[in-house]
Amino acid sequence: TSYMIGTERKKGTLGEWLSHGLPGSWIGKMLPYTLWFTLLGVLGNIIMYGWCGYTMLGNFWIIVLDTLLLVLAMQSTATFLAGLIPEPHLSTCVCAIYGTLAFTMSGFSYPVSSMPSFLQGFSMIFPLRHYYLAGSKVSMFGCGLTDCWMHLLILFAFQAMGLVGLLLLHKQTKGGFYKFTDGQLKETIKEI
Repeated sequence: TSYMIGTERKKGTLGEWLSHGLPGSWIGKMLPYTLWFTLLGVLGNIIMYGWCGYTMLGNFWIIVLDTLLLVLAMQSTATFLAGLIPEPHLSTCVCAIYGTLAFTMSGFSYPVSSMPSFLQGFSMIFPLRHYYLAGSKVSMFGCGLTDCWMHLLILFAFQAMGLVGLLLLHKQTKGGFYKFTDGQLKETIKEI
């Protein structure tokens, strides 16, 4: 997502793309990526829970919803970072670092409960953490929506970051790409 936005900046078509209306233009641009990444995630879950025989005690459709919300949350986070950091290479690098940290902080590689308390709280800013918590509740404990709705709601709430990122991108295109200064960033945040 960050790379795609950076490519639009490089080609000089970002302003044209955003001039068609903020949420609609972003949805139109992101929809193919959203469908593709969600399809890959669902296929991975089918392989994991079906063919490989991992434990699935709950409803598989909740896992599908969890996967879709993860993809949307990560795309929104990348849009926010691309809007916050105008330099395409730097924003893509920051997104890569954020994604790498997400695996560590989500509990996949090291249990969050064994981390220091400030890192346990820090882990909640990563969408992957909520995906993992909701998915493990459904698959391993057979929980339904009543037990994992909070994590799904938090994943959905990450969409607000995408809207803020779009506003930042729109502001940048109005003032020119390299004319976006720290003062303009503060003004934009105040306007929001």
